[in-house]
Amino acid sequence: MKRERALGPLFAGLIVLAFAAPPHNAAGQDSLEDRLRAVEDHLAIEQLLMRYAAALNTDDADTYVSLFTPDATFELKRQADEPPFLGPFEGREALRKQWFPDAPVSSDPTAFGPMRHVTTNYEIDVEGDTATVRAFFIEVVSNGANTPPGSNPPTIHAMGRYEDELVKVDGRWYFAKRVVITDMNEAWQP
Repeated sequence: MKRERALGPLFAGLIVLAFAAPPHNAAGQDSLEDRLRAVEDHLAIEQLLMRYAAALNTDDADTYVSLFTPDATFELKRQADEPPFLGPFEGREALRKQWFPDAPVSSDPTAFGPMRHVTTNYEIDVEGDTATVRAFFIEVVSNGANTPPGSNPPTIHAMGRYEDELVKVDGRWYFAKRVVITDMNEAWQP
């Protein structure tokens, strides 16, 4: 009963989004089915981004690599127009070795570590079975026990943005290319 009540507003919201979604073709004649599919794609892509952050936060290497296509590329840059300072890494095994070199084959997805990845401001553009995404991220790290409160607060480890190319395979979205740009590590000049 409680679950049904919780799902009611979600479905109502989806219907509102479907009717409010801007038309995709020049004539403005997208069907309700097309608009619902667009909403489903956007929600599935947001879930992909959230699963990525959760996999990093819990050291879940298996889930992490499963979010990428087998031939995906990943690189880190300081600025968008600069060459990568790390990578590119190609394929799931390269990603596993880079980010989880000592991780067991299976880990506990409920055991959160001392870092939290926060992803915000999703800009999602879907074209059929491909999509591009821009999102911002903040990595917050623990500095140990914060007792009493305020004595040892968490700090921001890194900030920047993701520039992603996604593909939809058998109804599921994957990262085909992920570029992490750590441009927020520069001093702000008014």
